[in-house]
Amino acid sequence: MRSPNPQLFLQKKVFFYLKIFIFTSIAGGFISLKQTMKNPWQRPTLPEILIVMKFF
Repeated sequence: MRSPNPQLFLQKKVFFYLKIFIFTSIAGGFISLKQTMKNPWQRPTLPEILIVMKFF
């Protein structure tokens, strides 16, 4: 029996971890979005955002 290609194995492993990282970041984004929807009074209003943007 031939041994598997170590380069291919490494690529599959990296791709697997990359997928996990992407899915967890998407899930984290949805969770934080849900929290801001739950507490809308904690979000900055449009005039506050515009005032802050004037300084940049």
